[in-house]
Amino acid sequence: MARARNIKPGFYKNYKLADLGPHAQLLFAGLWGLADREGRLEDKPRLIKAEIFPYYDCDVNGVLTELERECFISRYEVEGQAVIQVMNFRKHQTPHNTEKASTLPVKPAANPHECSTSDIHRELTADTQKSNDGKPPDSLIHRFTDSLIPDSPKKHSPPADAAEPAAPKISPKARLLEAGVTEQTATDWLALRKAKKAPVTQTVVTKIWFEAEKAGLTMEAALALCCARGWQGFEAKWVLAPSTGSPRAGPAQPSRHSNFENLDYSEGIENGRIT
Repeated sequence: MARARNIKPGFYKNYKLADLGPHAQLLFAGLWGLADREGRLEDKPRLIKAEIFPYYDCDVNGVLTELERECFISRYEVEGQAVIQVMNFRKHQTPHNTEKASTLPVKPAANPHECSTSDIHRELTADTQKSNDGKPPDSLIHRFTDSLIPDSPKKHSPPADAAEPAAPKISPKARLLEAGVTEQTATDWLALRKAKKAPVTQTVVTKIWFEAEKAGLTMEAALALCCARGWQGFEAKWVLAPSTGSPRAGPAQPSRHSNFENLDYSEGIENGRIT
């Protein structure tokens, strides 16, 4: 299982590692994530490729050989088990105390002719503890911003962008004034709506403006008519006759010339003659 590890800025400036090419850089960084708390992992190039280069062709075994030649890693075998040791791993990382102990065998006693680890990728390890006020580096991600992948049990969401200031609200009266209504008419009509407990919304104002246009009136004239007649709203049909389009007194009233079907037309007639 891959783990999150710290990558210091000097990692990218190590000229020996850079000379090996970008595949070597990515592979070496990936080995840190695959290694256990002691910097050891199984030497299985095909599985390593599946973890680090799942979408790219890369000769992982060949690159591992190059990394070993430059003393970035050590490849060894103990009782038939092939192991990779990331050199100076504990100088780079201080694994979390909950990380499981290594189950892979330690490398046998070093050959005196093998390369020394004292000068291996110095850019990655020099003055590591001094740069942190004498404290050892910690692999907990929330303490470093240059780490590869977050590994904290808590998900840290990026700070939300500062909310844009809300557009200033325009009062109903201001909307009416913008529509050409005089201040007095606007005040009177708003008071009328308030008395009738009818809120004034943009939809209400737009509807009245539309109906005023149909009636051939300005907003000022339409609202002045509303104030004079106690109307909280306005409709064009209230001021226009149905057929002629001439002005009408207000909302349609029930016709007095109706209910003829209920009249008794025989009243006052005797024997078929009108008396």
